[in-house]
Amino acid sequence: MFSQEYVFSDSYKTNDSIRVSSNRLYDLETGYGFVIEKNRNEIEALKVSELNSAFEPWYWLTNNELTKIEQRKNGCMIERNDSLPLIFKADVPKPGNYEVRVTITTDDRELHDLMIFSERRRLMIKVPCLLANTTYEYTFTVNVCDIIPRGMESVCVDTSIDIAILASIPIVSKITIHEVECRTIFIVGDSTLTDQGAAYPYDPGCSYSGWAQMFPAFFENGIAVSNHAHSGLTTESFVREGHYDIVKRFIRPGDFFIMQFGHNDQKLPHLDAYGGYKKRLMDYVLEMKKLGVTPLIVTPLARNTWKSDGSYNDLLKDFANACLEVGKELNVTVLDLHQLSMEFVLKEGLESAKRYYFPKDYTHSNDYGAFLMAQYLARACKLANIQNLSNFIKEVEVTFLPPQSITLPIAPKEFEGEVQESALSAEVERVDELITRVEALDFLIKVVRFVPTNVYNDKYPDVIGHEWYAGVVEVSIQNNILDEYLVKDHLFHPNDYVSAEEFITYCINGYCCRKVLTDVPCYEIPNDVSPYAVAYVNKAIHLSLLHESFQAKKYITRGEAVIILRQLESLL
Repeated sequence: MFSQEYVFSDSYKTNDSIRVSSNRLYDLETGYGFVIEKNRNEIEALKVSELNSAFEPWYWLTNNELTKIEQRKNGCMIERNDSLPLIFKADVPKPGNYEVRVTITTDDRELHDLMIFSERRRLMIKVPCLLANTTYEYTFTVNVCDIIPRGMESVCVDTSIDIAILASIPIVSKITIHEVECRTIFIVGDSTLTDQGAAYPYDPGCSYSGWAQMFPAFFENGIAVSNHAHSGLTTESFVREGHYDIVKRFIRPGDFFIMQFGHNDQKLPHLDAYGGYKKRLMDYVLEMKKLGVTPLIVTPLARNTWKSDGSYNDLLKDFANACLEVGKELNVTVLDLHQLSMEFVLKEGLESAKRYYFPKDYTHSNDYGAFLMAQYLARACKLANIQNLSNFIKEVEVTFLPPQSITLPIAPKEFEGEVQESALSAEVERVDELITRVEALDFLIKVVRFVPTNVYNDKYPDVIGHEWYAGVVEVSIQNNILDEYLVKDHLFHPNDYVSAEEFITYCINGYCCRKVLTDVPCYEIPNDVSPYAVAYVNKAIHLSLLHESFQAKKYITRGEAVIILRQLESLL
């Protein structure tokens, strides 16, 4: 079976180990080394988040050289650590389970806030402090498995192990990897438990995180977690898009199959809680039992949603109850994370609970929230006394508490100044076709230099999380680009054509995201403009965005939209 030891100092060198110097960067031929901005930008395979550590720079820092690795007597460390991950990648011969031991030393200073992540940013251990001049070893088990990455339709084979170390001043001295045979926990579901990427410099409050990627930190060595949850999935699309086939190919008798769905099922009438949703949960349970696998159902994570009267708005109650019904009818363990998370939100209240969710998001956790939810779930597993699983769960006393307020970092102005090419340079085809609402919004997002989010927050039922435009809609919601009049029925209508006055509202709100617009005089407004659009059209006249051919109710073409947006772009 495969076994390899990598040492980062001559002090640890043996006849069987591979010496890794500070300038050894990972490449496809060598198959091991550090991952920094340089080789990540040069090697396409390192750009796929799900096949790597899932850490990458904030988008305005993509072309910067942030990570500089320094050689020390006891190993390698980042020269100047500003919350940058030290990432090491090593190829292995095949998918499977591997035991990994990481050895870290400290110099004459204490080391604070050590976090070791593996694979697609799965947390393995969190240590508050290590004393100066000490050696620390931690051993854990990881699962390497094929995946269909976001935006792709075909399976990608994964045969590498990624280790990312975050701390004040970590010195990595040795990493050993051994192939092992052990039980695996296969986890499936949606964006609230998937392996989310994070930008660096790392800020846990501004990092999307699913609870399943924090789950391994609550297990002893000897059992592995294989997370196959993806954003936007339902109990139905998990099968249809091929993810279930991957699980069935690798899962073995004695393994565990944990599922949590519901957030996206509730958008589709045929997947109603007590109908299609419940039936598909039952299908999974019965099939796993036939395979000799232990199925476990997790009720959907609660949202931080409240009614105008100040009472909690439980949007997933029926789906949680459907899970409980399946548990009783098929004699399968149900872990009620919905109740646990809802009790937490009720205890914290709307504002305080926001600290555990990604900024301006009420569905998806940040790292603080995901760690807490994983802790709740681990304790629930322990109480359920699940055979061959509960004995691996450890009680983690470490706290991971957010600050009182969390705000996303803002791209510096000089970053925008570096972009010379028009954001619409490629939008020159099909100019005579009418443009849909979502296409127009996508064009605008490019012009104002926003980046679509990697998750959708479920505000409009007719926007499905796995559709290409979901992130575009989400970032427009977060930046108040959509006028409430256009969504007064609580639907976005993504495929409706956009009228000239509707498009102008997009443009003015987008402009105001970037520049202050004051002291606008009153102009003569065309008679066909709707009351809600008058103020927008007035500002558009002031900015010279309207042309003589403007007709408020007329649907516009892609070419007409590009003409207006090029003018808007010149103003920004």
